[in-house]
Amino acid sequence: MNTPPGIADPNTNRGLLALFARLRLAEAMVFAYCLWHARDLLSAWQRSPHDRLGWLALFIWLLPVLYRGRHLHRGLPAWSPLLLGLGLLLSFIGEMGSLNLLNHLGLATALAGLARITPRQLPWAAAAISWMPLFGWVGSHWFPTMILPVRLALATAGCGFFFLHIPPPSEVASCPT
Repeated sequence: MNTPPGIADPNTNRGLLALFARLRLAEAMVFAYCLWHARDLLSAWQRSPHDRLGWLALFIWLLPVLYRGRHLHRGLPAWSPLLLGLGLLLSFIGEMGSLNLLNHLGLATALAGLARITPRQLPWAAAAISWMPLFGWVGSHWFPTMILPVRLALATAGCGFFFLHIPPPSEVASCPT
């Protein structure tokens, strides 16, 4: 049945809920595994004076993931299995070796896998360091009074780089019949 052009189709992909609806159980489990092993981020953001408001940098850094969830194309997977697998491996090794940095890198890699990035958008993935406690530790030695502004600027620059290199939409348009 054809719907008038002004009426939205309830099955269209919209927002973050659409991203999670498109994820299958395995991808959701990999994401949950990486998120669980990076749970120390919450205590670092609450207790460390150099990591306060790191969650804000994470929110800024997550904007491309939310954007991809809103603009999913039918027929394309919403995730990258290579990056999700690498995130799982990094989280596993980080947990076995008690290395929080690897757990955080595993979460960042899994999130980059959910964003389905292209190689030209890898600087966005590298900007994930902006929300990690390692950035607060390094910043406390190099620029102790400017940690938060540099953290937010790096996350914003990574997002800007991501949006500058969005691949063009497919040239194939559906033909209404």
